[in-house]
Amino acid sequence: MNKIIRNVLASFFTVSILFACTKQQDNSVGVTTDPQVTTGNWKIILYTEPSEDKTHDFSGDSFTFSTNGKLSVSNGVTSTDGTWSINHTRFIINLGIKSPSNKLGDLTHEWVIVSKTDSLISLKDDSSTSDEVLQFAKN
Repeated sequence: MNKIIRNVLASFFTVSILFACTKQQDNSVGVTTDPQVTTGNWKIILYTEPSEDKTHDFSGDSFTFSTNGKLSVSNGVTSTDGTWSINHTRFIINLGIKSPSNKLGDLTHEWVIVSKTDSLISLKDDSSTSDEVLQFAKN
């Protein structure tokens, strides 16, 4: 009887280890070769946080999404580099942490893609409790 219990426990332990070691799909990994995004320069035409339109904070900024995952933002005086990627439903932007000296940090986020065309990218916050909206238009 003890031998049966040991065999059952050993089998259970072995199966548990096998399932624990199963590789999970990483849905956060994105691509940076989307020609709709990497062709041309973009500008923000709408950026809202709950109850506040902050579009004017990005007036004059030009965004370039490169195929190597680099995101460059320039306003003619200064430029900032960050990263970007896209997967099936998400558009990930990293321009650093928001601070008084880095307004672009507001855009660092994992955005939900609402729509994406050759001339317009429409995104929203991934939290159902937030009303953040971000829209890029081709320059």
